Amino acid sequence: MDESWKGKIVGKCKLEKPIGDGAAGVVYKARHITLDIDVAVKLLLPHQCKDDTILRFQQEARTAGLLDHEYVVKIFDVGYENKVHYIVREYVDGHSVEYYLAKQGALPLRKSTQIVKKIAEGLAAAHAVDILHRDIKPANVLLGKNGEVKIADFGVARLSSRNTRLTQAGSIIGTLAYTAPEQFKGEANQSSDLYSLGITYFEMLSGQPPYKGHNPLEYIHHHVHSPIPSIRDQRAEVPEGIDAIISRLMEKDYLDRFANASELAKALEPYTQKKTDLATKKYAPSSVHSSTKKDTESLTKNENKEASKGFSKNNLSINKEELDGLETFEATIDPPTGLSSFWVKTITFLLLFMASISFSVALFIFWFKWKKGL
Repeated sequence: MDESWKGKIVGKCKLEKPIGDGAAGVVYKARHITLDIDVAVKLLLPHQCKDDTILRFQQEARTAGLLDHEYVVKIFDVGYENKVHYIVREYVDGHSVEYYLAKQGALPLRKSTQIVKKIAEGLAAAHAVDILHRDIKPANVLLGKNGEVKIADFGVARLSSRNTRLTQAGSIIGTLAYTAPEQFKGEANQSSDLYSLGITYFEMLSGQPPYKGHNPLEYIHHHVHSPIPSIRDQRAEVPEGIDAIISRLMEKDYLDRFANASELAKALEPYTQKKTDLATKKYAPSSVHSSTKKDTESLTKNENKEASKGFSKNNLSINKEELDGLETFEATIDPPTGLSSFWVKTITFLLLFMASISFSVALFIFWFKWKKGL
């Protein structure tokens, strides 16, 4: 991590130590001189200051600044000082869900459900002020040592009523392993965040995401076409009710998911109580499903009409031309960077070419040794 800013003062904060970094900036734990509290300061360093990165950085501050909820990381300040853009935000003394998954694998059942319920409540607050997160994943859920749960990183969030894009046409926002099918059409709605949360919930309980891919096209195929896996196949102790909730979150057609995040939180509530026997508790989808389509259509009617084109329940398809048009992937995947179909084909060709050369060299060496032995 970049420690070059250690000890410096930015935005009335004395930077103490780096606690995270990435393409979108480095994050320091710091002490706010005026408020006398620990904070996290995200810096966009000079070499990272491309126009779209600056816009996204500023957008993160604006969108997260609109929220004041216990399950969303608070923003205290944003500015530009000493040739560096910065955001001063709430410090969470702990780690991300991604960290714990890497360290210990699958998380406890009830604890995972409590975390997901709180994320749903935080998303409900964001959706209530028209904000879509668009990148819900384990890395963006922070767990504090005192039990806090916080949604972080609104760097690719947007107001759902706006059509403003920070990427070129044909690009995908988010992280491919957690991206909803409709987002591959360049559209997103409130239900898209719930799909990503369903993928995250599955990973928290199984220790691995439901779909794996070696390149972007494989991820797209899984999200759009592959059957929804049952979490009980990975972890038999998970009750049928939770399995049904996760499956519903991962429905291909957004209209078949929960109507909104609040209804998801309500469905999860019985599974978060210590007095509840998780093994016998049943999920009654009718208690939520009866209002799903009506509420979803009324909440996001205009936006979702466009998002659903080509993604009806009986016709989930993306044609080859559309796939070839996805030339920019604003995503971090495993492998960590997305590749367009052009580059996938180019790399495949180069690998085959190198293999043919290696074979020719080996054949020549064999011939040379054979000739020499005569």
